[in-house]
Amino acid sequence: MSDPIGLEKLEKKGVKAGEAFLELPDDMEFKDYEKLMQGLGAIADFSTIRLPFYIGDAIIYGQNKFPEIYAQAVEFTGLNPGTLYNYVYVCRNVAKHVRREKLGIAIHQEVAQIKDEGRQGEFLSQAELNGWSKLELRKAIKGEPPKSALPDKMPDFKEDPYRVDLFEEWYTENEEDLAQSHDEYEAYRKVWNAGVKVGINQKH
Repeated sequence: MSDPIGLEKLEKKGVKAGEAFLELPDDMEFKDYEKLMQGLGAIADFSTIRLPFYIGDAIIYGQNKFPEIYAQAVEFTGLNPGTLYNYVYVCRNVAKHVRREKLGIAIHQEVAQIKDEGRQGEFLSQAELNGWSKLELRKAIKGEPPKSALPDKMPDFKEDPYRVDLFEEWYTENEEDLAQSHDEYEAYRKVWNAGVKVGINQKH
């Protein structure tokens, strides 16, 4: 089941499937949209982290593109209205460039209530870096950051959507203090958070 929802064919028609988002072309016909929703409903066991974002983005597209008939296609997912509402809520309130591919939609739901994209990105970075659960992230948002064990693998800037050169000036000014830090992990976190704050609105 290498292409369970026929993405190869759909991509030729302008569909773009990312790790945590789905983009559909403006000129998509309803028949193709219906096939997409039917395919999404048939792969409940496929990439569970991606699927909720795909469905949420696809429903939002349908609401805008086919307001009178999109619900017919949505029924193919077989999911209850409450679940679909949550998917749409998160996708509508957490921009595609802010989402983190390694974090599930439940984690993203915790930051969906935050209006500032910079803060959303910072909390998601912390959740990913520290391996926070949904409840731990909720505490952090309330100002009670949990004490978590260090992750087994530190994130690599090459894998992160924020480019180091976007905050090169900040890094240069703080390089000496970072080098003298006795806590390598804490120094890394300072760099990471600075990158998020500076780069969140400059993603390439």
